[in-house]
Amino acid sequence: TYYIYSVNSEDAENSSYITDSGSTNPIPAAPTIGSATVLSSTSIRWSFTDNADNETGFKIHDASHNTVATVSTAGASSITETGLTANTQYIRHVHAFNGAGDSAASTSVSKYTLAASPSVTPSKDTTSWYNNTIITFTSNVSLGVGGVSYYRYAFTEAATGVITNFNTLWNSGTLSIPISTSGIYYLHIKGYNAENVATSQASYGPFHFDLEKPIVKITSHTSGDYVKGEITLEADISDNVGVTDVGFYDNSLSSRISTTRKASFDTRKVEDGKRKIYAQVSDAAGSTSANIITLNVDNVKPSAPVPANPDKAKDKDTSKGAIEEVKKGQTVKVYFQIKEKTADNRSS
Repeated sequence: TYYIYSVNSEDAENSSYITDSGSTNPIPAAPTIGSATVLSSTSIRWSFTDNADNETGFKIHDASHNTVATVSTAGASSITETGLTANTQYIRHVHAFNGAGDSAASTSVSKYTLAASPSVTPSKDTTSWYNNTIITFTSNVSLGVGGVSYYRYAFTEAATGVITNFNTLWNSGTLSIPISTSGIYYLHIKGYNAENVATSQASYGPFHFDLEKPIVKITSHTSGDYVKGEITLEADISDNVGVTDVGFYDNSLSSRISTTRKASFDTRKVEDGKRKIYAQVSDAAGSTSANIITLNVDNVKPSAPVPANPDKAKDKDTSKGAIEEVKKGQTVKVYFQIKEKTADNRSS
């Protein structure tokens, strides 16, 4: 209520004079605090009901009676407070004010700001293939006051997904997820504040995992084969994702023959005998497999037979023949003569 007043005075002759006049505006009635609406991780709207008709504005005070927000509009119904911290509880009350001062305080209400937007760092990048069986995520915002109270997440092969209150909870430490099957995966994650109100959702990925080793088998030869001269080595290879390296090796994985699945190998440049031939293949995830066979290298020509009794006696040819001698897997025809000696050492 606005009051108008005047002050009269009288002199000795009883004449009346107006010596002062003016008005007074009493302190406004206290407003009624209403609901608080969280707008973001840094702002809250405080609503109230105006119970006065002589206010010039309203003030929001914190629990220590410090003014934190003001609106200089009579009849206002809310004030938005900004510059707040994520996932933090704020307790506020409201005053009306005019030139005479502030009204009594309303009752207090409290509200949490929203959690910070999800932000995590994965232990794997999104371009490489991996053959290990775990991926770890670290939150870039604190799990608690000032960040997020907790996350809910889904780790799936779907590139998109909607997180609900039924998804898995992550509320402390790092998040480690075991991988049991080869595939391309994504992390979908949403943060919540202490009042279980969700903030925005974020997705990370793709993350590539190949837990299967490539397959290689030498098809041009089998263990135990005898070889000589220049030979062609060949292998069949396969992988569920893709082969990045293949090659043949002679006797050890430090002596590479080729970088292809088909290669020429000159056995004349190595010693005769048993030699191990390796075919090795690698995939994009770094997994390797090898197939090993043992070949018998024999490039030595057979020597002529030595007579059993090479004396200088006169011999008489009685027959000619041929035998087949198997030497190290090769068929060699050896021709020889059979000679007889007579009693007087003459050919008969």
